[in-house]
Amino acid sequence: MNEKMSNLSRRMNELKNFKIQNRVLNLNEQARNLYGEITDFETKKEVAVKDVVAYTAALKNIDNKFNPADRQYLENAMTAINQKVIDVKQQLRAANDIYYSSNFDPKFKQRVDSLQNQLNIQISAATDSYIYNPLVAKGDLITQKLSLEIQREIAQNSIKSLQDQLDKLNSRLDSMVPNEARVQEYETSIDVASKEYIEALQRYNEAKMLSQYTLQLRILEKALPGTAAPSKKIILVALSGIVSFVLCVFVFFIIYYLDKSIQDPLSLANATDSPVLGRLNVLTDPASLNQSWQNQSDNKNVQQYKDLLRAVRFELDNELKDKHILAITSLTQGEGKTLITLSLSQAFSMIGKKVLVIDGNFLNPSISQSSGSTLFLEDYLTGQTALPVATDPHSIQFLSNKGLDYSLLEIASETTVQQKMQELSRNFDVILIETPSLESLNKAKEWIAVSDKVVAVYKSGETITAKKAPAVTYLTSLKNSFTGWILNKTTIA
Repeated sequence: MNEKMSNLSRRMNELKNFKIQNRVLNLNEQARNLYGEITDFETKKEVAVKDVVAYTAALKNIDNKFNPADRQYLENAMTAINQKVIDVKQQLRAANDIYYSSNFDPKFKQRVDSLQNQLNIQISAATDSYIYNPLVAKGDLITQKLSLEIQREIAQNSIKSLQDQLDKLNSRLDSMVPNEARVQEYETSIDVASKEYIEALQRYNEAKMLSQYTLQLRILEKALPGTAAPSKKIILVALSGIVSFVLCVFVFFIIYYLDKSIQDPLSLANATDSPVLGRLNVLTDPASLNQSWQNQSDNKNVQQYKDLLRAVRFELDNELKDKHILAITSLTQGEGKTLITLSLSQAFSMIGKKVLVIDGNFLNPSISQSSGSTLFLEDYLTGQTALPVATDPHSIQFLSNKGLDYSLLEIASETTVQQKMQELSRNFDVILIETPSLESLNKAKEWIAVSDKVVAVYKSGETITAKKAPAVTYLTSLKNSFTGWILNKTTIA
């Protein structure tokens, strides 16, 4: 461990001495600064080169505007002044070189500005001396030419100064590359030596801990596998079966507890606090029902429906007694009022009753469409049609409606309707009226008001929601007029 630590210290000292000898502080930061300076000088050099090209082209254009005679006259006249201008230009060139070589030191900038002002004064003096010269009209061009020549010479001289600075910076950058390689080599060797030292230190600490531990562990007896335990597969399978059974029973109980749908007559009676006259099964073939009244049907579904319908007929016959008018309604549409009304009419006719079926559902006149009767309720109530007459004790007559959007009392007054219903009661034993559902409570109430008894159809599997509750309350408030419920579309095993 001491050897590895000594090696690590030696490597770190070598890196430290190398950085001190080569004045290396932070190679990444130094390289970044050098790259920035090189980019700056290259930009300035490109600008100077462009200026030289631009000034040369401008001077060439000015020279083309003078003929040789004019240029000779002007040069002879301005020899003394030009000599002064040349001297100032040489001094300005030297000052400009010093300014660029000093990396744009501000103290040399004042010297350059002073010489530039002197040069401008000499140029102005040359212009004033020859104000009456015939060529004075071209004085501005000459002044501009002299200024452009100075600027071109300054740009040409600055190119060399900038290139010298670029060479120095590139040389410094090149000298940093070997230093970077040596630094990386030292850092890699330090990293390896550090890992070796940490590994040796861990091994040393482990050996030191073992040497200071007084109790020495020894193996007295080697462990061997014991006797195999009996399999618990049967117990686990039985336990899982019991748990699954209990879970299923619990789930079924929750479903049963939360299920508020009505499936049997007892549930309907408890939910509505009203009697249930009977129930009817789902009829899969309604068309075969009429044919089955004359003969025994081979269809068990139809035969079961007939038997249950006879039970409902018996209950209704007892409820009606000396009454004649029975209104058939439901809480909502689609609960089977039409089929039950037609089935009851056939069932009552089988026991020798003269039956009249009135289609009081103006919005959904299903009975009117299926019967094809040409006797209309509207015509009878308004006196346009004579009183229907039943000639056969087993006959069934129909009063249809025209399917227009109106209620019973909109056709005739309540007194007129009651008088007409009394006339019908004297001619028929049973009058079955299919009313609208209690969703349109006012239309159903008008029919119930002129009826002797009311029976409601309830579809199996439905739930008495808050929306249906007022209709149930209304039916129970009718007391003796409400005979009870018929549970329809039940499933009977």
